[in-house]
Amino acid sequence: MKYFSMAASASALVCLAALTLPGSTGADAAIYTVNVTGSFTDDMFPMGPGDPLGPPPLDLPAPFAGSFDVDTSTAPIQHLSEGGYTMTGYPDAAISNVSISAIGTSFLASDILDRIFIAGVPGSAVYFSEDLYPGATPSIWMAFGNLSAQLFVGEGYCGNISFPSCGIDSQLSIFINLPYFDVIEGSVSASVVAPEPSTWAMALIGVSGLAFARYRRVRPSGLPHSVA
Repeated sequence: MKYFSMAASASALVCLAALTLPGSTGADAAIYTVNVTGSFTDDMFPMGPGDPLGPPPLDLPAPFAGSFDVDTSTAPIQHLSEGGYTMTGYPDAAISNVSISAIGTSFLASDILDRIFIAGVPGSAVYFSEDLYPGATPSIWMAFGNLSAQLFVGEGYCGNISFPSCGIDSQLSIFINLPYFDVIEGSVSASVVAPEPSTWAMALIGVSGLAFARYRRVRPSGLPHSVA
């Protein structure tokens, strides 16, 4: 199977050249997982335990954790620079596998609220303070909203009286609408990791299969299947 061995080796080289393997650095991998972690520490509207309209007793600090994937290759990337600060934004189409919940409320990708960082520039689903790569710990600004609550993961500011320069702070806040009203605040941070090894393995298998199928179609008819 000398001819097949050469074709298989060539297809493997193509696979390795086209993909960035786990553990590599740089902004050339297509999909990254962003993990967000933090805690809620301050109840801005505490109610007495006997108040029927108030929230149930909260055990603070309450942990917060979630994740989502960002596709950096198939969707437009916005690089904004204002006031000496650079922001990288990604649209809704780049976000998938959203797993976010806070204080008993879950949020979906469809709950993402686009934010506008600079007036006159289209908004993005999420902003980071730098380009993404495995091991990065960027500041993050992202918002979610549904009938039950609005969640703000980080907060962007630019060119107002309180913050004349631009940036993102680590504030975490949730505005609860139903079944009671409350505002709970805390802090959040983000970290970036490469896709799981199984994801890369499936990609390699898929591309290798396509290469083999192409070999079967273009193999010269006079070439034997095996060489003694």
